[in-house]
Amino acid sequence: MATHAERMVVKYEALIEANPGVQSVSVDGLSVSYADLESKLAHWKRRVARQQGTRPVVTTIRLDRF
Repeated sequence: MATHAERMVVKYEALIEANPGVQSVSVDGLSVSYADLESKLAHWKRRVARQQGTRPVVTTIRLDRF
């Protein structure tokens, strides 16, 4: 059974694949820019990775701010 995050990744990948080179796409009745689709896809991919335990929650630690 797929989680909500996994279903969102499949949805956004299908939208991006079906609309190459388009500036904006209608998603659930809302007009969304292509760049926004890519950022949302990246967000959901990170969420899936976190749920599967393949990506740590903290990826970098900045020591120059101490």
